[in-house]
Amino acid sequence: LGYTDEIEISVIAVEYETPEINIKEGLIITEGDSLTLQPKAKMNDGTYADATDVSATYESSDKDVAKVVDGVLKAVAPGTATITATVAKGATYCGGSATKTITVKETPTVTISGTQEFCGASTTLTANVTGLSAGITPSIAWYKDGTSVGSGSTYNATASGTYTAKVTGTYINERTSAGYAVTKKTAPTKPTIKANKTISNGTVSLMSGESVTFSVTQVAGETYTWYRGQGNIVHTGATYTTNVNGSYTVKATNSCGDSELSSAVTVSVCEPIKGISWEITSGEKATYCPGDIVVVTLTYNGSAATDYAWGGDNGGISKAGGTITSGSKYQFT
Repeated sequence: LGYTDEIEISVIAVEYETPEINIKEGLIITEGDSLTLQPKAKMNDGTYADATDVSATYESSDKDVAKVVDGVLKAVAPGTATITATVAKGATYCGGSATKTITVKETPTVTISGTQEFCGASTTLTANVTGLSAGITPSIAWYKDGTSVGSGSTYNATASGTYTAKVTGTYINERTSAGYAVTKKTAPTKPTIKANKTISNGTVSLMSGESVTFSVTQVAGETYTWYRGQGNIVHTGATYTTNVNGSYTVKATNSCGDSELSSAVTVSVCEPIKGISWEITSGEKATYCPGDIVVVTLTYNGSAATDYAWGGDNGGISKAGGTITSGSKYQFT
């Protein structure tokens, strides 16, 4: 008779295979930051689990860029480095090495300087970048109101708007400056004189004792200078009151310069005539009849007067031509 026995055969699967570390290939990390490294092992189903029962040693290809101290990755300076984790073979996993490349970047600060209010064609804005190591050269892009307008460390702004500068680079974390408001200004436009009395054909007529107040429209940032005649400054301000004969102009000034002189307005003051006296020096009678002739002598402040208009009533003294002259003869009509 034969003899048969059962033999039990056990197959022990290898739970862990090639190790890994928790660094994504191409990891970007900022200078000064750190990351705790955790070795992992590949499971039979292709996933990775923390290998908490193993220890690993680490090596950096460039310790000036990144180094590992007590299992902690430290970003030292901008650049690229390769981190290698080595795990010894264990009872339930295979030993081996895992290698990852990392990039260390710096975070700069960027501000803009330059004249915020300018006259003329343009003003130069400068992007001030700090916080970068020597040899790290940034790329700078300029934007006006969100639209790309140029590149470089400086930009010549030709229009009003809000400008920003964006910094990028291989080892630089992208940063954008705060908005920088710029205003383009121009010299004032030629002002126009207004008055509280009627301006007729460029002239304001006043009676003796009256005055006129001139004014211009006040524009923010402008001052005004008033002139009488050729270059005779008589006042500064948006309004000016006068009762003096003359030709008046005004000029506007701001930080960009002077305007043209305004068109002139003339002030003409009508003064009453004083010191006139007259007397009949020949032909004086108590009663006059048509055809009678008298001689009238006019004086003005003690001197003989000439060429004055005569304003007699109807039926009174008359003289052809509308003027009288000292010593002239006048006939009653």
